[in-house]
Amino acid sequence: MYFKHIQFDDKIVLYNAEKFYRGNHGWYSIRKILSLETKYINLIFDHNLPGSSIQNYARYTLGQHGWKNYLNHNLQELSVTDWRSAEMAVEAEQPFALFAEIDKANKHRTGQWVDSVLDPSLHWYCSVDNRIRLMEIQSRKNKDQYLLFIVLGKIPQENIAEADWEESILVLRANKPFNLREHPDHLTVIKEIHEAARVAYKNRSAQGPIIFKAKHNLSIFRVGLGNIYIAEEHGVLTDEIPDDVMQDSLTHLPAAVREAFREACTVELKTIGEYLDNPAIVPDCLPLLMDSLETYAAKTGGDSISEVVDRYFNPLQNREILLTGYSALGMFYDVAKKIIKCLDNPVDFKNGTEIPALSILAEIQQHNDKVFKDMGDGSLYKNRKYFLEVVQRKLLRLEEQAIPPGCIVIDRNLTDSMVQVYRNAGAAGIIALDTSETSHASLKAKGLQFPFLIGVDEEILDYLDRRDHDRPADEVIFYGDELTINPQSAYKRHLLALANRNNPHIFIKRFPNYSVVLNGEEIKFKTNFFYTAGEELIEPLGGEIGLLRDEMLPKGTLAELREIFLKIGRLAPQGLTWRTLDVSRIDKLPDSIGLPAYQDNQASLLDYIRGTAEAYAWVQVRTQAFFAAQQELGTPFNIMYPMIHTPQDFNYYHENFYEPARVLFPAARVREGVMIETPSAVRLIQDILPPLDFISIGSNDLTMFTLRQDERQKTIKGLTPSVLDALQTAINAANSTQKEVSVCGDMASNPIMSVILLALGKTNLSAGDNYASAVNKQACAYVLEKGLLPEIRRILENTGGQDYAENVYAQVLEIFKDDAELYNYFLHNYALNPVTQTPLPS
Repeated sequence: MYFKHIQFDDKIVLYNAEKFYRGNHGWYSIRKILSLETKYINLIFDHNLPGSSIQNYARYTLGQHGWKNYLNHNLQELSVTDWRSAEMAVEAEQPFALFAEIDKANKHRTGQWVDSVLDPSLHWYCSVDNRIRLMEIQSRKNKDQYLLFIVLGKIPQENIAEADWEESILVLRANKPFNLREHPDHLTVIKEIHEAARVAYKNRSAQGPIIFKAKHNLSIFRVGLGNIYIAEEHGVLTDEIPDDVMQDSLTHLPAAVREAFREACTVELKTIGEYLDNPAIVPDCLPLLMDSLETYAAKTGGDSISEVVDRYFNPLQNREILLTGYSALGMFYDVAKKIIKCLDNPVDFKNGTEIPALSILAEIQQHNDKVFKDMGDGSLYKNRKYFLEVVQRKLLRLEEQAIPPGCIVIDRNLTDSMVQVYRNAGAAGIIALDTSETSHASLKAKGLQFPFLIGVDEEILDYLDRRDHDRPADEVIFYGDELTINPQSAYKRHLLALANRNNPHIFIKRFPNYSVVLNGEEIKFKTNFFYTAGEELIEPLGGEIGLLRDEMLPKGTLAELREIFLKIGRLAPQGLTWRTLDVSRIDKLPDSIGLPAYQDNQASLLDYIRGTAEAYAWVQVRTQAFFAAQQELGTPFNIMYPMIHTPQDFNYYHENFYEPARVLFPAARVREGVMIETPSAVRLIQDILPPLDFISIGSNDLTMFTLRQDERQKTIKGLTPSVLDALQTAINAANSTQKEVSVCGDMASNPIMSVILLALGKTNLSAGDNYASAVNKQACAYVLEKGLLPEIRRILENTGGQDYAENVYAQVLEIFKDDAELYNYFLHNYALNPVTQTPLPS
């Protein structure tokens, strides 16, 4: 039996205790219910046919638009209109026509098995209630294969009358007969699974709050509350053109192509102008490029883009700029020409059939994908992809879309700039799909303390789209790791009050009023900094920036970058630490950087910088800009090199970037340091330290490399003896040589982990945002005031067992129990199982 138990009043739990449906505490889409129903029927035979296995299975529906493979994500339709003709549209071995004929003739024979005189392998059955009908038959194409057709009733569809619901059929193929007639218990389980699915269908529309469990709310003390705004529903990142736009798409597409060509060329020309320090390139060259496209579209002759580019750029005597500029501008022009050509003659473009604008774009993408795959040119591929995205954005008229103030935006693949856009537009929070905790968008939201929920299942979109779009948008609220749709008023008031009690603003108020001193030296509580061009800059709480990521700074000239460093430096009079370029093979290079990808022979960051002219120039000009800014400002500036493995790695940076910049700006005073984030750097720490002014330990990467994990491990994952030993080795080495040491990463953004780091040795902490820095300071002050460092060391030394990390973390949290304010705050926000969703008072 494949149910552990069935409770139709509240929930249904299937084999292996996986949730099938939960009434008021969860929701599954029709597609999900179908998938689970199919999965568990499949398991019946996988588990109970000795020596057999299901070779494959597919599920189809038959409705107004013909057969569809319902388990295919894109619901690709088969070009047939009845069961009998479906025979021609699917594999020949699946006898749909025969099944349709037998099914039609025997539907009235409920509760009976029907055998065929002509084919002894054919057996047909219909359940008493006529909800399940099936047929077993040997494959006509492969005699060692056996097919099972199961009609599983009608599939409910939103806003469609029940009489018009589509019937579905599940087709399984195995290498042995199914023999359901000889195993009535299997048939019973099929009926139970289907009944469970029917109950789930019925209860999907249950009223009341629906709760989704999320992975993480990056703004742990902030409540996101508002009506839902689904970005992709409004065309922000959709792969389809909405119906209202599609009706006039062939009319609007030419204008969209021209607008996209203008925008893409403007961006490229501006970049070239910045490199050549010639801002006149945009107003001078852009009209010539537009004229070239217009003359092609009008078929009136005129200069080609090759002639325009050659004539304009050759006098500049810069062949590198000519080649890179030509490749990008030429690609925009080439794709624009293809679209215009398709528009001139949409008939016969594909198999003699008129196709909509979206198909034109898809055809061009497919063609160019093949071309660029053969050419192996990543930059051309990126240019083409970027241009088509601009065309689509123009076609969808996204600039006309207005985000309702106070809404909660649902979007995917967010950039840090989009987070700022939504915040500036008045959104109350973001539910981010396909976004990780370490993405730039997540870091940006965390720095802004903007409600930002990640890790919500894609099913939420199915639920929120379950009714007509002209209905009012659902209201949602999230706090902690739970998202509630259509919350009750009392629940909203409860969460808002809870968040208000847990807000660390009181810690921020206290921050400047006291110092934290260990062994006569003050502990510095720094803040990581997030920069996006044209957006508000948040002043670090302690006046010192512990980590400014180079990848978040825009591409620019020396003069432009100098101004950026000056602007940031003025916010941090106590010190600014800038980390040079840090991108690995596994990282996706941000589009804003525009650097080429790693080559196969480039195994490390330093290999990449050494062997890539663009990356070398990138680090060089930014180092010079950093020196120029310090020379003018005069406040403490620190340059920090990432992914250092050996003393020779540091020497390379020092000789190739630091020394040349110092010669150019002799009055600049910039301290040098490195990131300690690899086991090799820890092993050679005594050799690396002598020429340095400071080190910063990157806890995320050090944990990942020490534990040999494929992904960066978070927070308590670093609580292992091997990682703690590495941390202590680096901290002690720095302390013994009077070198400043800091820790950054997730460990330094968590107060429990921060006091553990302090127990390893004197270290400064660079937290992810001002709030984390303020809470860290309060926690460290409490531990030092109460003399609790020896107790933390005792916990680290004496705890053992498989759950070492969890046990250490829980025990260290308990040392705060004498301070009710801190202890309760940590329980709600930093415990392994946070007490965020406390029950409503009765």
